[in-house]
Amino acid sequence: MIHGKKEILKIMGRYIPALLLLSLAFGAHAAEYPFDISKYDLGELEGGSDVEAVVFLKNITGRVIDIVSVEPSCGCTEAYFVKKRLLPSETGRLRIVIDTRGKIGRFTKTIDVYTNISPEPVSIKVSGSVGHSAVPGVDPSVIFRGGCRECHVGRNVTLKQGEILYNAVCYVCHREPENLKTEESVMLKSIILGGIENTSMPGFSTASGGPLTESQVYSLVSFIKTIRFRNQRNP
Repeated sequence: MIHGKKEILKIMGRYIPALLLLSLAFGAHAAEYPFDISKYDLGELEGGSDVEAVVFLKNITGRVIDIVSVEPSCGCTEAYFVKKRLLPSETGRLRIVIDTRGKIGRFTKTIDVYTNISPEPVSIKVSGSVGHSAVPGVDPSVIFRGGCRECHVGRNVTLKQGEILYNAVCYVCHREPENLKTEESVMLKSIILGGIENTSMPGFSTASGGPLTESQVYSLVSFIKTIRFRNQRNP
């Protein structure tokens, strides 16, 4: 059957509003957060070992949730659901294992959970702090290898300088430059190049087994001192 132009417009006018409503409903549905919490603080963790924790997440969607996959943000963290299917109002257990070797201070990990209710992952932020990870016998250069390298070194690090380099290799542990205790440029350079013995601070120079050239270390020291000088002038 061939319709005229006016009839086609009438048909479109009849169905387009309904399609728009369906589209809006689907969009709202896809954006629905399926669990009762989106972040969890693990508190103080012991350093120098694999630490296990369990996060309890309740299904608040009113529908069955099938866990497709779980992907942590870095290689030092493993995560999986003990049960792959959660019924409405059922509480699931997300088991997490974090390698705290070479870590000290606050940390935040992102765990992406892929489910059947949306093509986009659900992000769960897990934070905590590590104390006393710096002990004799621990090799802090472990952060330059394996899964740790992704967070502590990143990609294309040899091309980075100054602030960009700081954000790539320093920020994950030290956060803002103001948190670094030493004030002297010579001392800063020495610590970054060679690390601090019997602590979780490794040497970042290539001579110490790290990824940075001496020129890059100079750029880090210069950036840190510039930020401190700026903050001192503008308290």
